[in-house]
Amino acid sequence: MLSTVQATGRPAAICTIYDPRYPDPQRRRLAGAALSLLNDIITREAFARGRPLIDLRVLCGEDADFANPIEPSVEGGRKIAKAVAAALQVRPERPGSQVPGSQVFAH
Repeated sequence: MLSTVQATGRPAAICTIYDPRYPDPQRRRLAGAALSLLNDIITREAFARGRPLIDLRVLCGEDADFANPIEPSVEGGRKIAKAVAAALQVRPERPGSQVPGSQVFAH
């Protein structure tokens, strides 16, 4: 899928999967642990391809960012929209993957 997106030549950012906000702490920990496996693959693939990465786990890190356990609230949606807009402003002449809103750059 990422190869197909990259072949279009259009700006695109890769997003991790945010951690759900289940009320039960054990369920929240288990879901976060399972998602960390997928997010590791997503992060590695984004960096391997030099694509911007939006880490939704970090971006939506507060309970207020969620309307329910698995969907962002208005505030969470606002944060995501701002991150996507920032990712689209990433300058292609900068080498390597970039994480919008941070100072982290992988080469």
